Amino acid sequence: MIRKAAGILGTTIAAILSIVTLALIGTGVMLSHGPVSMAPLVPYLEDLLDDQSWRFRIRIDDAVLSWGGWQKKLDVRVMGARFVDRRGAELILVPSLSVAFDSRALLLGR
Repeated sequence: MIRKAAGILGTTIAAILSIVTLALIGTGVMLSHGPVSMAPLVPYLEDLLDDQSWRFRIRIDDAVLSWGGWQKKLDVRVMGARFVDRRGAELILVPSLSVAFDSRALLLGR
């Protein structure tokens, strides 16, 4: 009984690790072919950046993820970042904004 449960648990863990590995490989292949639009995730990014204590909100037109390989950095670019007040009036427009992440540091958990 315990051996059977351990076998099922081992198979389940192996399947999950295989799926995660395939997802990471697929993501790497997609990013190696060029920037990937993150437009479906923009509303979540806006919600993440929205703090009720601020007098403004951040609205984003588009965001893309790009990666130039292991020797390069993972880059998140935001296009059309608008800072608007709580009534909706535009305060500042930033045409392009970029944040770079070190691939090795991310993989090492730093």
